[in-house]
Amino acid sequence: MSNEWHVKYKPNKLEQTCLSFNTIDLMRKWIKEYKTINRPLFIHGNTGIGKTLIAQLLLEEFNYDIVNLNISDMRDSKMIKNIFKQSLSYSNVLQMMRQETLKKAIFIDEIDTLISLGDKKTITNVLDILKSYADKKKNNKMEYPIILTASNIKDKKITALRKYVIDAKIYKPNNYTMEKIIDRIYNKEKIK
Repeated sequence: MSNEWHVKYKPNKLEQTCLSFNTIDLMRKWIKEYKTINRPLFIHGNTGIGKTLIAQLLLEEFNYDIVNLNISDMRDSKMIKNIFKQSLSYSNVLQMMRQETLKKAIFIDEIDTLISLGDKKTITNVLDILKSYADKKKNNKMEYPIILTASNIKDKKITALRKYVIDAKIYKPNNYTMEKIIDRIYNKEKIK
């Protein structure tokens, strides 16, 4: 086992993170009702605040297998649409041998970085798909939960995207939250 504190004391559930109870409730409601809500979840906050871990904890709590998408590997609109619609139906060999069927979720980490560095046409295609879920005229249904994270939300494309997602801002922890985290570590280490 690692002796590094960030590994040793990594939160195992959402309540152990710096999230407010309201944000936890919002995320749990979203994951239970994503097909009805029909919008991706957009988690954003400062670099290093724990956005990726929070997304993983949420999906693990509800027994989802996480499919990480790297937009830089996607080149044409047909490939992108197939990834969002079909590729998640396939299981890996281990799941097939165990005859397990895991629920799957799409996770796009640091979409702000991908937007600033990625191919403009590819980014436009991905953003159009993400926005299409909220457009009632297009009647595009989310087959799987989709979670996005970002640190920089000032980009024009991110600002436009935020109209079509469920927004979950992660704030810096306040003193009360920090005390809870420190108490958890003290209790685990049996420090008085």
